[in-house]
Amino acid sequence: LRSQLEEKEAELEGEKSGKETSMEEASALRIQLEEMKGELEGQKSGRESALEEAASLRVRIEEVEAAASSERQAHTAALEASEAMVSSLQSREKELEGDLQRETEALEEANQTVSALQSRVTD
Repeated sequence: LRSQLEEKEAELEGEKSGKETSMEEASALRIQLEEMKGELEGQKSGRESALEEAASLRVRIEEVEAAASSERQAHTAALEASEAMVSSLQSREKELEGDLQRETEALEEANQTVSALQSRVTD
């Protein structure tokens, strides 16, 4: 009976030792799990920061593109206005050339008339 009791005590002692070992392993795994959880939270925070930065850059890109588009439109409008002004000035130049030609012809006719009158007067 005593030997059975000793056997049972040894068996219980073994189980107790096994449970203590299991508890130590579980505690170590819990600590490891907490460390991994901390690392994952750090990575998550890093990703969130990167996403926020990317969103901020996206907004800035859109602002720059909008400004560039506005500038292009302004330059296009200025170019079109300049082209219209050049066209108008070219038309006016042609009108003035025609006026000058008519005035030159009229002046030549007047000179011929004066010359003819002078030669009659001198005759």
